[in-house]
Amino acid sequence: MSDSEWLAGPAPTPACRHRCCLLADIDVACAEPKRVEWDLQRGRALEAMAEALLQQGMYLAAIEVADAAAEVHEFREAPRRIAIDACLREGEIAEAHMRFRCYESLLQRELGVSPSPVIPSILKAWEPAAYRAGAR
Repeated sequence: MSDSEWLAGPAPTPACRHRCCLLADIDVACAEPKRVEWDLQRGRALEAMAEALLQQGMYLAAIEVADAAAEVHEFREAPRRIAIDACLREGEIAEAHMRFRCYESLLQRELGVSPSPVIPSILKAWEPAAYRAGAR
């Protein structure tokens, strides 16, 4: 007897070869709110971890974890701010500005909005005083 005859339906996927597949009867639409909730919790946990790493001076790890959080929620500003702050603390000022410009472009292109003034104020705080005063 073939798998499809045994299941009395179309051939099962490799992950669902058993008669009592746990997800076989689940409506995908009703699972969507739980997926969104899970993503939100996962993103916030990654943000908290990145912030803790930043405060401990583990800048490269903070950047990596903040980037993972940004992958979960591409428009959320907190993981971008953490990564940019870590770059600045590492002395990677050009990378920090590049990250901000990429994020700013993403928001403009996809949503037609600008980031909050928080990240620009962080970037400005790291500029040399002579540069801020306009004496280039």
